[in-house]
Amino acid sequence: FCWGILCPILHPLLFFYALFTQAGVPNIPPTALVCGWVISSLGILIVPVHLLLSVIGEEEGEFRERFVATMKSGMFISRLKDTFTPNNLWGPSSIQEKKDWQIYQEENSLYQWLPKCIRRDQKAPVDE
Repeated sequence: FCWGILCPILHPLLFFYALFTQAGVPNIPPTALVCGWVISSLGILIVPVHLLLSVIGEEEGEFRERFVATMKSGMFISRLKDTFTPNNLWGPSSIQEKKDWQIYQEENSLYQWLPKCIRRDQKAPVDE
């Protein structure tokens, strides 16, 4: 409940409250504000940059050439979907750990951490 529902709701609310009200923040020099925004922007931009590199990673050449080739080929949307589609490379790299992980996945529901009032029953009905 905490990681799946409470934190995704409260963390953005807390972030925007602190951002707009500057609650508890003393007068900070403009140079320090700029440095702080640059450092935080670099941390935030890692995710979209990695996503873009994952999508255009199959092309040859420099970054700009690969991006243009991906866009011209019309494969950007399909590669973006493929990036989020699970494949056999996901999971542990050790063979034994991967076997144990697959057994665990088969035995446990994806939604077991949710409260019972929200959880969906994923088991297929048994025909008798």
